[in-house]
Amino acid sequence: MFRLFRRGIALGAVMSPLVYAGITPVYGESNVLGVSIATQREPSDFDKNVSTVTGIGYTHTFDNNVVLDSSIHYFDLSGDGGWRLNSQAGLGYRHEFSNIFSIVGIASIGSRAQSNDVDFPYYSIHGSVDWKLTDVTTWSVVTYRYRNAFNADYDFVTPALGSALNFRLSTSSSISFNYLHEWENGKVADNLIGIAYQYHF
Repeated sequence: MFRLFRRGIALGAVMSPLVYAGITPVYGESNVLGVSIATQREPSDFDKNVSTVTGIGYTHTFDNNVVLDSSIHYFDLSGDGGWRLNSQAGLGYRHEFSNIFSIVGIASIGSRAQSNDVDFPYYSIHGSVDWKLTDVTTWSVVTYRYRNAFNADYDFVTPALGSALNFRLSTSSSISFNYLHEWENGKVADNLIGIAYQYHF
């Protein structure tokens, strides 16, 4: 488990999160360092917290719109005191239809470490459709994630569908508010609501 944790830290440092955040259209090379906190709510009882999720990540977008992305998310599970750690790194591309509309696709590999079960590697595909409403506000109208373990025995088919709003506070900082509806192996798993801060440089 600790080897996977160190590997996740190294990938995060060397490569580059979406961090459950909307992505504002970028022109030229850019870097985004983000931190986030979110709550996963029970789908049948919104008052019940499934886990609290904290994350950190780094994204680099080249001037040709190729994206390098990495993130680490720690899940503090409610009820049994357990934890999970997802670390991943990916490569993708942003296609800009105009100064207003863009789409992003990123393919990633990662590892899940956890206190109450075995650790395993996984892969994920993430996409978003972004609409720049104003110079300040960008709406990720729809975000989609497909995620699965390399070994199907781990039952980790966990797609998600959501949306996000990003507000540019200044040339160097922004905040985003995010929602994800997550499934696991064909059943609704949780509703995630989060906030993230991004530093742009």
